[in-house]
Amino acid sequence: LATGKKSKYNFDYKNHTWRFYEQYKNEADISREKVQTDPTQAIPWWERMDRQRMEHGMGLLCEKTDTTQVFEGPYGKMMTATILTIKRGGNVVVNKKWPERDGYYAVAVGYDRIKEVGPWDKRVSYFEQLELSGIPPVHRTKEFRVRPQEWKKWEIGQRLTPSMLFKEGDLLDVHSISQGTGKISVIKRWGHKRGPMTHGSKNHRRRGSVGSGAATPSHVLPGCRQPGWHGMRPSLDQNLRILKIIDGIDEDNMPESIIIVKGSVAGYKAHWKEGGSYVG
Repeated sequence: LATGKKSKYNFDYKNHTWRFYEQYKNEADISREKVQTDPTQAIPWWERMDRQRMEHGMGLLCEKTDTTQVFEGPYGKMMTATILTIKRGGNVVVNKKWPERDGYYAVAVGYDRIKEVGPWDKRVSYFEQLELSGIPPVHRTKEFRVRPQEWKKWEIGQRLTPSMLFKEGDLLDVHSISQGTGKISVIKRWGHKRGPMTHGSKNHRRRGSVGSGAATPSHVLPGCRQPGWHGMRPSLDQNLRILKIIDGIDEDNMPESIIIVKGSVAGYKAHWKEGGSYVG
């Protein structure tokens, strides 16, 4: 078979035979449609050659308030914990998607109601569509891909609380935006070594050689580790255990719900009245 050309035959690793390309392509498309519902689900290796997709289920939007320390166990073992809060108004289902129209099952959740919408806001038309369903305008919206049996549970306009989805001891995957540190050197960004600090050295925290020869290729190759902007990028903290859920708080100047998780979550703390970084 010629390299770089699409042959009309393809080798079947399962049956150790050659088959027509169109027949192999049709069966490969069918295997891609199979969705893994459990990490321990047994799928034949010839079907695992294509990347399997796993639905992570429903989630919530909240804000990072602060980082604290908690003591657990009979010996009072200290551990880092993050406090996540949900404002008044909470999370509400703003949209639903299904395969016939959108190609997949998903539930869109909105959070943080907008008190006043100006005529200059670019999202006015979107907010008008929400009003038709009786939903107030929201700052943040996030889609959560779900399985069909879970998709049927939720309706547009339904309020969501942490107790409806989680319980103490569950493990969460928290998506957030990391803190921005500005422009930093290669020592902090990439872990390079500094130069000698004595004996007349002028190379303390400078980067090393980045050249690739005087004549060939006579330019800096792509991918060279150099100083630059750091942070303000999507971050994922996996398997954070829920230590405490406080739901339905009915007091002034208090959030609606509080979730305390073990470990640290990327993002800014709540240093102002609007709250901290959004996480989901």
